[in-house]
Amino acid sequence: MNATFGTKRCLSGGRFVTRQFVLGCTWVILAVFVSAPTHAATTKLRKAFDAILRLPKNFTPAALPSHPIDKELRVGLVLPQFDRATNASWTTAIRFEDLYSTVPEDRIVEVDQVFFNATDAVAGALPRIFRRLFPRLTVLPNRTCADCDILFVVEVTSSTILDHQGKLKRVQVNILMDGVGRDGVSVVSFYRVGVGGLPKKVYWSANTGARGLAEPALRDALEQVFIQLVHDSGLQEFVEEKAAERARPSDLRTSVAFDDSGSYFPNGRLDAGESANLRFAIRNQGAGPAFAVRLRLMLPTNAVALPTEISAGEIAPGQTKEIDIPLSGGLELMTASQRLRVETLEKRGYGGRPVVVEFATNALEKPVLEIVDVKLEDRGGRAIGDGDGRPSNGETIEAVVLLRNSGGGDAAGAVLSISSTPSVEVVESNIQVGPIAVNAIKEVRTLLRLPVAFSGPDVVLDLRAAETRGAIVATAERQQRWTLDAKRPRVEVNFQLFDGNSQKSLGNRDGVANNGETLEVALTPANLGTLTARRVHLELSSPVQGFEFKPRSIDIGDLPPLAEGAEHRVVLTLSRAMPFDALLERLPINVSILQSDFPKREQLIGIPFRVQRPELVGAVSAQTPLVEGESVSRAIRLD
Repeated sequence: MNATFGTKRCLSGGRFVTRQFVLGCTWVILAVFVSAPTHAATTKLRKAFDAILRLPKNFTPAALPSHPIDKELRVGLVLPQFDRATNASWTTAIRFEDLYSTVPEDRIVEVDQVFFNATDAVAGALPRIFRRLFPRLTVLPNRTCADCDILFVVEVTSSTILDHQGKLKRVQVNILMDGVGRDGVSVVSFYRVGVGGLPKKVYWSANTGARGLAEPALRDALEQVFIQLVHDSGLQEFVEEKAAERARPSDLRTSVAFDDSGSYFPNGRLDAGESANLRFAIRNQGAGPAFAVRLRLMLPTNAVALPTEISAGEIAPGQTKEIDIPLSGGLELMTASQRLRVETLEKRGYGGRPVVVEFATNALEKPVLEIVDVKLEDRGGRAIGDGDGRPSNGETIEAVVLLRNSGGGDAAGAVLSISSTPSVEVVESNIQVGPIAVNAIKEVRTLLRLPVAFSGPDVVLDLRAAETRGAIVATAERQQRWTLDAKRPRVEVNFQLFDGNSQKSLGNRDGVANNGETLEVALTPANLGTLTARRVHLELSSPVQGFEFKPRSIDIGDLPPLAEGAEHRVVLTLSRAMPFDALLERLPINVSILQSDFPKREQLIGIPFRVQRPELVGAVSAQTPLVEGESVSRAIRLD
């Protein structure tokens, strides 16, 4: 079966569910285009559908007035959420005609269940309609709104009305609306029901654009809702009370306190280069709300940065609004007592009395930063090394930096930047240092990781410290250099020859390789260097042809410094008739030594060798004279 017009299909409870069927731009109707059935011609196809009801985009209830109920009322709206459990279903046969002319009897679709979704239609239409009544509308995700004068919560359900035969007769849409004031007291609450009929046959064609499935019920419900809302006496009294309240004057009282508890120097004064807060508390002691409240700040000095005006919004009667305003002192700030004038302004002119707050400021007392010492630790704590106090490749060492303030004023803090030789990793390259009092020393630590293959020749650290308030306040620089104690692995391979005196060898046991023998060579790797050789691997070859290695490659693993690895044996089979040079005294074997981090190294092993050949000597048994024309027999002996 094919669903057309971009409809989606999914499996729900063992049945396919068509989620959305949109025709035109006004409503949604159940409709499918059924291809030829795969079963017998008389088989009826059962389906379950969600009927998503829609309203025209320009739908406006007839009861809606031409002007807003209240332009200033702050209204919150919580839209309904669709829940299939609250939507009724029925079992009946509804016939859907094909796009083309008549539908044969064997292609009738029998609907098993229909779920009406009136919620989405109501949720889509309400914000636009409500803004006609209350321009200051806010659509909310939940029932929380601290600034709303009234909060409307809407719930929608649907049900069906069946005839005496159990078939669908009408659709019923139920809308519940609650309006609650800021104090939690109900202002308006009602329940309205809309009922609409259903045509016997629903045709999927242009003709269906005139009316939608159950749209009459939806229209009826919304019309009744807004008739009730517009004429509700409880809402009218609430609106009139709020309008009268807004007409009453406000009485604003403003207090302010200086707070530097989060500053560099929490001493009750604004120091040069630091920031603090002004904490304002504005209380409305009047009978009416205060609208568009603003704070205007005036300070005679330009060395203190702060906003000139701050918006505080609306303040209800009896409400106190607290506002924090940041201010910061420039480096040119002088030691003085500052007087800040604060004016509280209100839209209708019901502002508060001006307030003057005094706070002390301190001029800059410059610190002097010095990087007095830098040393390396290569054992203990986070360091991983040999503990000799010198940097070596492959180590993780900890740089210990001593930073001193030798100036006349405290340092608010510092940023220590550290860089090093290329390929050396500085784990923490920018470190925040806390406050440094006069003549105090702060210890700062960071890790350096030297690659295993690092070749130096030196490890260099470039350090720069800048005071937290800026480099113009104080800076310090230093470069420290250490000679690299370079360490390298040095893998050597020793060998021992077996030519008949081991289980897998066959020879004359003279300690020399001869053609025709099967030799066993024991290879023993050793690391004669000062650094661990990691993942060592041997590859064997020879420029001489005519003999075989088994195996040709050997995995050794890791070799610690000054340590010998396990013995590995290689079987060499030498052909008896090999074309050896008679002058060849050693059989060359190339050993390629591979390892992680370092390049390949070649070692040549020379196995003692001697060519063996049979030497035959012939002797004639008799030396009788030979006579021309006669046959003579001779015996030859080979030794």
